[in-house]
Amino acid sequence: MDLQFITRQHEFITSLYVQAKLNTRSLIDQVFPSYSGVFKDLFSQTSINLLELCLSAEGISEQSNELWKEVIGKSTKVSRSAPWMQKKVDMLKAAVTLNPVQRVSYGLETALRSMLTTIRALQTQLAELEKLIKELAETMPEVS
Repeated sequence: MDLQFITRQHEFITSLYVQAKLNTRSLIDQVFPSYSGVFKDLFSQTSINLLELCLSAEGISEQSNELWKEVIGKSTKVSRSAPWMQKKVDMLKAAVTLNPVQRVSYGLETALRSMLTTIRALQTQLAELEKLIKELAETMPEVS
């Protein structure tokens, strides 16, 4: 019964996550259209961290290259090489040049920040549910 309830909860959270990703992508397309080409997974931790930085005042400035490298380095926890990080910085610089992040309305920016927070929360919940499902499943003889 526990496993059944948790898998149903996982399915529910997954549907919310999918809807949140669609809404967020729509907001990103309005605020920073060329951003979607920078990362293969638009909703990875690194991508979300970088997007939040781009929304800040210091995110798009003369010093932004170093800030971007720092955010990428912290987000990937040194699992990526320096050339990979530089490639992402170059791609982001090209995206900013192609389509500069516009100072958008407070409402649109607030909505995007809110959706990024929601995406993070849903990712965390899904990871916790998946861990719990695995742990419960391992205790059941039918599953083994």
